[in-house]
Amino acid sequence: DFMDWGFKDATHVQRYDRDQTSVQAFRAVLATIREAIGPESHWLACISPYAPFLGFADSMRVGNDNSPRWSAGSTGNMLAESEACQYFNNVWWQNDPDVTYVRHFDTQLSRRETATLACWQTILGGSVNTSDPLDRLDAEGLRLWRFCRPQETPWSAELPRYLADEPLRVAVRRYDDTAGWAVLAINPTNQPVTQRLELAGLIGQDAAYAFAWAPGTSEPLGRVDALLPELPPHGHALYYLHAEDTPPPANLTLGGAREPLEP
Repeated sequence: DFMDWGFKDATHVQRYDRDQTSVQAFRAVLATIREAIGPESHWLACISPYAPFLGFADSMRVGNDNSPRWSAGSTGNMLAESEACQYFNNVWWQNDPDVTYVRHFDTQLSRRETATLACWQTILGGSVNTSDPLDRLDAEGLRLWRFCRPQETPWSAELPRYLADEPLRVAVRRYDDTAGWAVLAINPTNQPVTQRLELAGLIGQDAAYAFAWAPGTSEPLGRVDALLPELPPHGHALYYLHAEDTPPPANLTLGGAREPLEP
């Protein structure tokens, strides 16, 4: 944690060895750490300079600390940074949007807000982790946590409206083993939003069968050429799309794994 504390401008500090640049000195320390923990260890770099960490980190925090309440400094920062940094997710490392909350206690997040943030963090395809005590979760919280389980091989969601000046944020994920897509639309604003999403701009097909999707359940919406989420503030809509009239498997997680979702 706080790895940027070791990365100092060489013109502002006096070093014992002045034959190395700040980057060279910093990377020498990173090489020592990586050698000590071994290649089998997963290194999550936190509050770290990106470029000097290339080749060393397995995961990288890309935003502020998440807090269990909806605020500009934590929630807003996580949503903005995770979207802006998605282009290098699973290229340089796995992006880490920080902790995922699924608990219903010791939190100022509503159930709606909790599910919205958990689904957004999961569909991106980066690191998924929680500090919630799993033995204290109720059935709904445990079901949501299991729905967040990622598949074993890395993958990344596409952001068809990347950094667009629009109220909704949209992420799309393709499932190779089912030939289906997940489409997640979230409303980070404090106002209700309704927005039409053309399928051609999301999945490259003019029409598909759509299902409203939630952990362990789905509702058929028929064959459509567009989605029309009507979202309350901090709400989300999750869809499963398929070329055939085939719903998502009951044990398919948003992260692409197969997991029994019922406690």
